[in-house]
Amino acid sequence: STRVAGTDFPDFTATSGVFTAAGSHQHFSNIGFSSTSTAAVLMTTSGTANTFARCRFTATGNNASSGALNSSGYGQRFEACYFSANASATNCTLVTSHAILQGCTFYGGITSLNYTQAGSINYVNSCTFVSIGTNAIKIASTTACHINSCTFYGGSGDAILWSAVPSINTHSVTNCVFNDVGGYDLNNNSGANTNFIFRTNNISYSPGSGHETGFGDAPEYFA
Repeated sequence: STRVAGTDFPDFTATSGVFTAAGSHQHFSNIGFSSTSTAAVLMTTSGTANTFARCRFTATGNNASSGALNSSGYGQRFEACYFSANASATNCTLVTSHAILQGCTFYGGITSLNYTQAGSINYVNSCTFVSIGTNAIKIASTTACHINSCTFYGGSGDAILWSAVPSINTHSVTNCVFNDVGGYDLNNNSGANTNFIFRTNNISYSPGSGHETGFGDAPEYFA
């Protein structure tokens, strides 16, 4: 059965305030965070090596600033968490430093998950992206992002979009399922074809624009 916030687990709510995890090596589990604020992101993690397990982040404010998460501290880990934002939010989640996301669900926002920090290694494993806006995952960083065993469903835009050319061969998309994505499943929109994005064992159903574009002669394996 569906767990009820405030009944089955504690739920911290705010109307104008926001939540910040500024300490390091902290562990949060089975907690809900929600906000109707139209002025700021619901949760900011600026400390180092914090872990969030089975937490729910629900931002309902109708504004570009009303995202669910801004992860700026190095070494953040999110396990089985739920992130939700209004469709008008620029980012449902924004990651600007190294982070691992395992078994999480993302819903809403113009971009569901936005990576912007160069020099950080990021991992997205066994996550689900629903109600994709312009992009489910946008990678504006040139280095190291590995996406494995994720599911992308529906929406009007691209599932994964690269806006920067990877500088080294450390990007990968493996064992993912793309179902009825409105745009491309994989879109290298950086302006230059690249062979630095390894793709293998992905399954695609009825993409609106096509399975992939912008990879030149570098093939996907076992597609």
